[in-house]
This record gives sequence, structure tokens and C-alpha cells, in this order.
Amino acid sequence: IPEIEKDRLVHNPEAKHVVVIRRGHFYSFDLLNDQDNIKSPKEIASCINAIMHDKREANVHPVGILTATERDQWAKNRKHLEEIGNAEVLRKIDTAAFVLALDEDEVREDFNKFCRTLLHADGANRWFDKSFSLVICKDGYSGINFEHSWGDGVAVLRFFK
Repeated sequence: IPEIEKDRLVHNPEAKHVVVIRRGHFYSFDLLNDQDNIKSPKEIASCINAIMHDKREANVHPVGILTATERDQWAKNRKHLEEIGNAEVLRKIDTAAFVLALDEDEVREDFNKFCRTLLHADGANRWFDKSFSLVICKDGYSGINFEHSWGDGVAVLRFFK
């Protein structure tokens, strides 16, 4: 989480939900049930399907892009967002297990476009403060974007294997 001159790492062992970003809009649903077991694929697919059927156009003010700005500036902007009534939304994002970015891009077999999409795309559909984000493109290509300050990339790759 950005703070002036130094970010703060946050660990939330109680995380049960995921935050989904699509077209710059934020959604959330629980991945774990009341017994802390992962919900069935059918239940998870139902949540994602509901998000995919949201007809809203792309957000003209995608807040996620602010996470790509210089860290001290982002810390100031984040504080402002909290002060104007967005503290609970930010807390929901901060405490999520991870972010799932559902992108509108089609990368097909263009490896360079695929890499750019996973790395940053246009920034509107990302939340770079999360330890990792799963990115799924419109054509089904998918990958991971992860923030390195908390750990080594090898650990992340092993986790996803």
C-alpha cells in the first residue's frame, strides 16, 4: 500500500474474496465458502458470468491506472480517495486474495502484444498494488502480473504450477 517515501506490505490471512476488474469497473465475490473451502467451479463461473454480462461501458475515469503512477503521488491521491468516501472500496481491494483482470484485448498469437498486455496494457484494468493479478484476455489467453517487492518470481511460478 503506498505511503510517502515507503510502501507498506500488507498480509491478510483472512482473505476470502477476489476483486475483479473489467472495463475499469471493480467487482468482488467470495472464493471461499463459510468452511473456508474453495467454492465449486460452477459457483465461481456464475459470479464471473454475471460480471461478464454487465453492460456498462468502459469507465472513463479508471482508478486502477493511478496505481501505476509515481509512488509518493499515488500515496497522496489514494489518501484523497479515502477522504472523499472511498476508504471501504480501497479496503476491499487491499484485503482481497488477488485481482482478476478480465481484459477486452485479443492478443491471439502476437507474443509481443501478449507480453505488453500482461505487463500493463493501458493500465485501466490493473491494480498494481496487489501481490499478483491474474489476467484473462477476451480470446482466452491468460497469464499473471505480479509485484516483486514481497518475494521472488520463482516462488510465484511454483505456486501457479
